[in-house]
Amino acid sequence: MNALGMLAFVLVVLTGGGGLGLRLLMDVGERRRSVRWAHALARFCGDSGCGVCRSRSLSAEVPRIAPS
Repeated sequence: MNALGMLAFVLVVLTGGGGLGLRLLMDVGERRRSVRWAHALARFCGDSGCGVCRSRSLSAEVPRIAPS
């Protein structure tokens, strides 16, 4: 009985850890998707820490112009 209880506990812990890992992975994916959509709709997203805008050498003074 004790071994069965420990096995159930380990299963619950591993399931919880897996669920937490999947949740974190989904959050990262959602953030990346929002950045990608921001740059599809406008050339500059307005976030001063954005790596995409920084790599394009754009500054905060650049007007937000939608692509035509």
